[in-house]
Amino acid sequence: MHPKLVIILLNKERVWEKVGKWEAKKLTMKYHVWPRYYLFSESEEEDDHLSIVTLEEAPFVIVEDVDSLSGTCMRNTVPCRKQVKAINETEGGIYIKRCCKGFCIDILKKIAKYVKFTYDLYLVTNGKHGKKINGTWNGLVGEVVRKKAQMAVGSLTINEERSEVVDFSVPFIETGISVMVSRSNGTVSPSAFLGNC
Repeated sequence: MHPKLVIILLNKERVWEKVGKWEAKKLTMKYHVWPRYYLFSESEEEDDHLSIVTLEEAPFVIVEDVDSLSGTCMRNTVPCRKQVKAINETEGGIYIKRCCKGFCIDILKKIAKYVKFTYDLYLVTNGKHGKKINGTWNGLVGEVVRKKAQMAVGSLTINEERSEVVDFSVPFIETGISVMVSRSNGTVSPSAFLGNC
């Protein structure tokens, strides 16, 4: 499978402009620097350091301990924080340094390199993707909605409810996960695959 993507940007005139493409395992960009810096007014100061939240879910995001000798992340991993104790909403909490790797982390590293931003990566505290409960979002979606993070990266299903509060990239993987049973003549109960539970 060789995915092809077109990268578009809503420019200053509020028109979608093609600014790049991913084809044959190669990224081609129209601009050397991401155009946000000069397409919009000079008064808008953009910070190129982002707070990004993720969720451990192999093989998309794998979390490991730091190297015991050097105290750093090795090889193909990036530093990520894991909260071990919450203090309060304004002060945050106490974090330990971990190392993240995986499919989504590889994509994040590529995007950061080409778009030219740095980031602070941290693990979502409740280990959830994001669900609205009693009017409040939790998980990855909640972190972005509350603006604790500017971006979330991970294996996240796009659904209508989430799409109303956050913007998604184009999906980069389709699992096609399903359950199958052998064909038989006659009517088969929808729960036949469960056996005699």
